[in-house]
Parts: sequence; C-alpha cells; structure tokens
Amino acid sequence: MRKVLFIDRDGTLIKEPHDFQIDAYSKLDFVPHSIPVLLKLKQLGFEFFMVSNQDLLGSENFPLASFQAPHDLMMNVFNSQGISFKEVLICPHGPNEGCSCRKPKVGLFKPTHFEGMDYQKSFVIGDRETDLTLAKNLGVKGIKINQDIGWEPVFVEIVKELNVVTKKRTTKETKIEMTLYKDGRGVFAGKTGIDFFDHMLDQICKHSGLSIDLNAIGDLEIDEHHLVEDIAITLGSSLRDLFDTGAGKERFGFVLPMDETQCLLSIDFSGRPFYQGNFTWQGDLIGNTNVRIYEHFFRSLAMEAKINLHLDVRGKDNHHLCESAFKSLGRCLRQSLTSSTDLSIPSSKGSI
Repeated sequence: MRKVLFIDRDGTLIKEPHDFQIDAYSKLDFVPHSIPVLLKLKQLGFEFFMVSNQDLLGSENFPLASFQAPHDLMMNVFNSQGISFKEVLICPHGPNEGCSCRKPKVGLFKPTHFEGMDYQKSFVIGDRETDLTLAKNLGVKGIKINQDIGWEPVFVEIVKELNVVTKKRTTKETKIEMTLYKDGRGVFAGKTGIDFFDHMLDQICKHSGLSIDLNAIGDLEIDEHHLVEDIAITLGSSLRDLFDTGAGKERFGFVLPMDETQCLLSIDFSGRPFYQGNFTWQGDLIGNTNVRIYEHFFRSLAMEAKINLHLDVRGKDNHHLCESAFKSLGRCLRQSLTSSTDLSIPSSKGSI
C-alpha cells in the first residue's frame, strides 16, 4: 500500500510572505527542517505530491514568469537533496472564480492519485484550515504546520500514526537519538561504541520484531554507565509511547534456556513501574564492561516504560546470562504487545 503526503507549498514548504506571492528570488525562504524531515519521511516510504493555490497565476497581477523562476529554484534545491515530488498540482484561479480545482475542492486530483493508497497512513500537510478541509474531503488525516516552528512537530505526529516513535535525549554526558518501529522486521541499526551492548540490542530487535535506529554518543572515556542507562531510558520511554496498555493486548512472561543458562522473565505493561532481578553472575565483567550495568539497563527500562519486570537468570557463563535476559526481553515484548482477539481490558478490575 502506498503512503502519500499531499503537501501545500506556500507556508508549508517555503515561507509565505505578507503579500502572499513568491514572485522573486529574495522572497524564497524554506520552512525550518523541511529538507531533513522530508528525507526521513522518504526513508519511511512516503510519496510526495505538492498541492497549491496560486491566486490569479498567469494574470497581470501575478505573471507566470515571476512565479516560475523562484519555483524552479525551490524544486532544484529539493531535487539536489534527494527529495522529489510525484506531481505538482496547482490551481491558478482566484478565490471568486468558482473553479472546481481550488483547495479545499478536489478537482486537481485524478483517480490515479489514489490507486493503492493507504488512507490510514496518508496525510495532507498545510498551514491553513482549507488544508485540513482538503484532508477531510480526501478521506485522510490533516496536519497543520506553523511555518515559523517548522516540520519537526509534523514528523512526530506522523510517526505516531505509523506505529513509530522517535525520541531524543541529550545530557551533559550523552546524546541519544532513537527511532523505534513496530514493523515486524526486527532490525537494529546503530552503534553505541560498546560492541557487546550492540549485540544485546540486536537480540531485543530480533526476538521482539521491533526495529531500532539508534545514534548514540556518550562519555565512554569515563565509563559505559551513562550511555547504557540513557539508552535504556530512551527505549523505555519509546515503548511507553508506542504501545497503550488498554484493550486488546496480551500480558505474558517467557522462559528461555541457553545452554547451561535458564532465564525466567515476565513483564506487565501495567503503567506501574517495578523491577526485581536476580543474576547469578560469575565474576564482574563481560569483556571490559562491569556486568552490573546490564542489570541497571533492565531497571531503567522498567521504570521509564512504566512496566512490571521480573527477571531471574541462573547459569555459569556471564555472556550467556546476559544474552538470555535480552533475548527473553525481546520474546516478552513480542508476546505481551501482540494484539489479542479478546478486545476487553485484560484485567478483572476493568482498567489497568
């Protein structure tokens, strides 16, 4: 299914001047974050259509040549950055001409524009109420943009609709950017600077079906603690935002054997944070990293995701002890967040 963005031009992609006509190069000014956010949306599989009212375009008041030069420059900038539009749809009529193609009317569109389109994952983006009305007329969601604030809030709203959450966490010690996808792929993309920890995050993704894109910088020259903790906090916050805890969700635990090791892990997306863990560590290190940091990962995750997490791991090899816990977390996430055929609240109290 196609995911489509129908995007207004003036006030959405480029700033709209007081006279409402971008008829000179000097008036061309891009809305903040338009290019980086559109590139992210392109990576998420969106197609772009530009839809614009240009009052009396081609008339003496707004000659076509005056419009075309800055428009072409705008298009060249977008194309140079890897952003292309399937089609540019422009109504050239004035507001009193009674045409059928002026937004929010839908005369600009053809049936081919909607072939194979996922209406639940397609949007109209614009800066006016007419854009929101156009969205309603097309049967998709409308998102209103503020041309001074720019595209980042738009991206946040879109990804929430797509079972995707993007989070940023910046402290004096770390800088974390994470995108969490409920997409079934189970792919981890990123590097933390701690190879074993990358391996563990990959286990979560592989066994949960969730995917993570991660950019992470931390003060590893001091200790791994801050980076691992802040990634756990960011992941926990993302899980809380990505999944509600109401009707239609399972609530499970998981037992996983791994050679001499056995892990029992249970979680409950209850909205009540609690952690209890027991590891039978054999010494203090996995590689050069203290094993306690991974216990702290599970605790921080549970607190930030507001889940109950109980963990009991017994064995004789620290690598296996830790890996079995991360694998079990992935399997628990897969099970507990699976949509249930029973759409009632999974509690005798009637709420969680």
